[in-house]
Amino acid sequence: MTNAAQLPTKLPEPLTIEEFKDALPPKVKRSINQSVIDEINKTLSEPELFEQYRDNLISYGKVMQEGKFKITSYLDAVKYVCYKHQGETNISAYSKTFPEKIQRFIAEGVVAKDIASYSTAYNKSKLAYCTNKQCYPLGCTTKMFTRKRLIPKLS
Repeated sequence: MTNAAQLPTKLPEPLTIEEFKDALPPKVKRSINQSVIDEINKTLSEPELFEQYRDNLISYGKVMQEGKFKITSYLDAVKYVCYKHQGETNISAYSKTFPEKIQRFIAEGVVAKDIASYSTAYNKSKLAYCTNKQCYPLGCTTKMFTRKRLIPKLS
């Protein structure tokens, strides 16, 4: 017995080197090779996040023009912003983006308050900010549109 409302089980198509290069500024294109694409395609195991991550990598390529960022840092920032757009907190998105760092912090005895500070600092970094801004042209996040903040601006 099949349910017509079942979600499709087909995984999104992997990102190709041509698709990614087409989305990037010329000075960055030459640093993209198949190993970078392979790393991108294996980065996420959640199919619904994989598709968002893949699409955001392509559409946020303009961020690479706004500063001197390493491609690996850009990949991390896109992943972080994907988690944030799914409603994750700073610390949760940071933990999912950088699980090795979190494990190292725990092993070194770094207290939760300090880990939260690191995640907040990352959230405020130029790369994370510019990547997030690509989704919201005014540079605003969903949390900024609370009733408390929106009403005074409209008055």
